Amino acid sequence: MSDLNSGLPRPSGGSEQSTSVALPDVGELAYDVRSDRVGQVMERRATYAMLRPVGGGCEWRVPTNDLAPADHAAELRARVAELNAESRSGRWGTVKRRQVTPDNLEGVGFPPRPPQPVAGCGVCARHVQSIEAADNPTKVTDCRVLMWRHLESAHG
Repeated sequence: MSDLNSGLPRPSGGSEQSTSVALPDVGELAYDVRSDRVGQVMERRATYAMLRPVGGGCEWRVPTNDLAPADHAAELRARVAELNAESRSGRWGTVKRRQVTPDNLEGVGFPPRPPQPVAGCGVCARHVQSIEAADNPTKVTDCRVLMWRHLESAHG
């Protein structure tokens, strides 16, 4: 299993918050380093924040020295988990779901466009080939996520 959080900023441990990582504001997504979870900041105090799972649920308390802003990959992972939970729980009920295709991902928490490769980058070219070779929407999405992660880590 790959580490989906490998690109996440990790604040330094100890009693003081690292000054290099800005704490997320109320309403933003944050990463709880201690429990390896992403949640929405509901309340923030000097020494702790209250996070709520993206899809709803019970809030949990996180010391600020274990809190980091959620990067694009963590946010995407949380939103996919939210959609999966809605699908499994039947919260969609009998409402007709719209057909989601690789080219129709807007409105479901995904980037609004496919990732754009950087000219001359061999890794980007391999990701594009993987996306084009994918034979179902899930594989396309997985390949796009990997390419977004590469773009963020290698090309900023």
